[in-house]
Amino acid sequence: MKNLFAFLFFVLLHATLSAQTQVVLPVERPMNNLNLSILGDASLVSMNYELLTRIHKNAFVSTALGVGYQESLEFCFFGPCENLAPKEYLTIPHRVTGNFGFKRSFLEIGVGGTYFVGDINKHYVSYTVLGYRFQPLRPGRPVFKFFLNFPMTSNVGNILFSPIGTSLGISF
Repeated sequence: MKNLFAFLFFVLLHATLSAQTQVVLPVERPMNNLNLSILGDASLVSMNYELLTRIHKNAFVSTALGVGYQESLEFCFFGPCENLAPKEYLTIPHRVTGNFGFKRSFLEIGVGGTYFVGDINKHYVSYTVLGYRFQPLRPGRPVFKFFLNFPMTSNVGNILFSPIGTSLGISF
């Protein structure tokens, strides 16, 4: 009799259990961006390519590499001033950030650096990144970022380092 009750219990329990449904992730978002950044990343202007790597439905890692333009910042307050024409530099900004959020709005936190090509006394500047990112769910849509850069060293050389930057681009 015990065996019959045990058998009925397991059969009825099995019949009442429903199959576990698989969690469906939202539409697979585009994993590539092409951005034009103004200020920020130790450049006046730069064009960047980003690759996104999804780590959770509400988080992804962004790696970016770009090429940009920067000028020197030189002041002359007293005495005869020599040639004050700014020097121009080619910049190679790069960064790795973690992005956490919901749907299309994300908090961006990470580190980056910029390498300067040209006659400059400091060829590399590293910085932390904190920002907001609007990342679309479908390809061909605009990407927007607003971010702050904080240099990791007190001396950034004679460049115009802007702590505020914006970026506008397209996802694909």
